[in-house]
Amino acid sequence: MFTETKALLAAAPRLAFEKAGLLRDPLLRDRMRRFAFVEMAARAPADAAACLDDFRWLGAVPFSRALDVAWHAIRAKPELTKRLLLASAVRWPDAALRARNAYIELPYGQEIWLAAARVAPELAASLSGRKAEAPFDRRATEILLATRSGPVSLSAGQIVTLASLANSDEEIDLAAGLGKRIDWSDASLLTTAPEVLRAGLSLLASYGVLGDLPAALRDRIRTGVEAAEDPVGEAAKVAAIERINLGPASLRIADLFVDGVSLQRHVFHDDDDGVESFQSFLDAYAGDPAWKLERFASHVRLTGTGAGRRVVIFANVPMRAGQAAVTAALPAKPAVIVHRGHDHHFGATRPLLSAEARLVFLGSCRGMSNVEEVVMRCPRAAMIAARTVGVTAVNDAILKALNSRLLSGAAELNWDEFWGGLRGARDYVPPHRNHGAVYLSDFYRRATQ
Repeated sequence: MFTETKALLAAAPRLAFEKAGLLRDPLLRDRMRRFAFVEMAARAPADAAACLDDFRWLGAVPFSRALDVAWHAIRAKPELTKRLLLASAVRWPDAALRARNAYIELPYGQEIWLAAARVAPELAASLSGRKAEAPFDRRATEILLATRSGPVSLSAGQIVTLASLANSDEEIDLAAGLGKRIDWSDASLLTTAPEVLRAGLSLLASYGVLGDLPAALRDRIRTGVEAAEDPVGEAAKVAAIERINLGPASLRIADLFVDGVSLQRHVFHDDDDGVESFQSFLDAYAGDPAWKLERFASHVRLTGTGAGRRVVIFANVPMRAGQAAVTAALPAKPAVIVHRGHDHHFGATRPLLSAEARLVFLGSCRGMSNVEEVVMRCPRAAMIAARTVGVTAVNDAILKALNSRLLSGAAELNWDEFWGGLRGARDYVPPHRNHGAVYLSDFYRRATQ
């Protein structure tokens, strides 16, 4: 049933939505219904409006698609329409802020704008012509101010709370530093909300500052996972904290090659950021004698050679016809797929993902939020994703270094060694530390056996 439902996602999403309801595993049933609903929102918004209900995952619908669904549901389901747009605005704040004129006249239009502005205050301020407010959460700010006033003794619960709220480099650095001195037997941890524990400890785990956790604390961390808005996401945090289901520490380079060629697809999108990223991508290879650039009307082909291998990159010129041109020009399914540009464009990249991919790069801001979508469509792919901000120059540096490694003749790429040689990649998660991706891959594998 799972395989049948998955096959229907792209061709008949409403039927896939209905079939998903027959799956026995509740987590898998919920995940598949979400994927089908998102596909309906993109392909048949009227069908999505007809199926709109009190789903926990309304924010998974990209904001432009949520608007399409809203116009079909606003009369029959006004309260659900409001929930859909608010949830989507929080998940896709950039798109919501830029589309202000499309919804601001709604009775709750200002509420949607403010919800998005709280998540992306700098963009909201720039669009409004104002100075951005400091994005610190009030509780995190209080802890920061306490540490600046001199030596202070913080409980383990306060430190974990700070880590759960950390957004800025300053907050993350402070939380990671304090985390090294946590007394894991501190009773304050057992009175801290489980969702706060999962958020804070998973951040500390990513910086390698967790000690051995007492059994009572491990039990509290697992509390409420099934009832969470995103149970699989919460479970992935548990996996990260407990250091289970880690990914392989190295990539077998042969997996990215077929007959000596590593075929790659780099996806750019039609806006100013896409144009800038595309030019930066070309500049990264310009003047390198190992690479040859060929230009076509709607796409480019870059070919790199070394050690008897070839890396062939197809990339669209950022225009709407570009993706179709690349699809037609590709000689086979690519082993490497790269998503560039803003997070709200991921909906256009999603259909280009395929099961043949062995490495997926999510270079947009908050790329980690799309991990489950990638795992679903590319079950055998290693994944690199931006945790917070995706930076054009950093994307180019990581990808160029990766391709240079592929052409070096090496048999494997050790992720720790590779990551240690990169600059500016702090906000990116390498495959072997992407606990969410590894956990979800394992989850789907077990659920479908």
